[in-house]
Amino acid sequence: MKGKPFALIGINPDSKAELLKAAQREKFTWPVLWDHGDADTLLNCKWYVQGWPNIFLIDAKGIIRQHWVGSPGTDVLDQQLEKLEKEVSAKAAPEK
Repeated sequence: MKGKPFALIGINPDSKAELLKAAQREKFTWPVLWDHGDADTLLNCKWYVQGWPNIFLIDAKGIIRQHWVGSPGTDVLDQQLEKLEKEVSAKAAPEK
């Protein structure tokens, strides 16, 4: 997705040590935020996350377009990202 209107951000509530292990093991190429607050401030509480992973596809206007509990699989993710990218490209194209 390099060079395309796309950003991937991870948010992880695990211990810092576990997060660092996962980052090394999975070779993250995207930023991952460490959400280490108490139960009332954790993002997973504010977004009602009840399982891991949770994947939110959010468009450029901040609207949640898709939400998956668990991984939907690479094919589904790729398909939804391509669909959203086509929408963005169509809106950005000059009118004839």
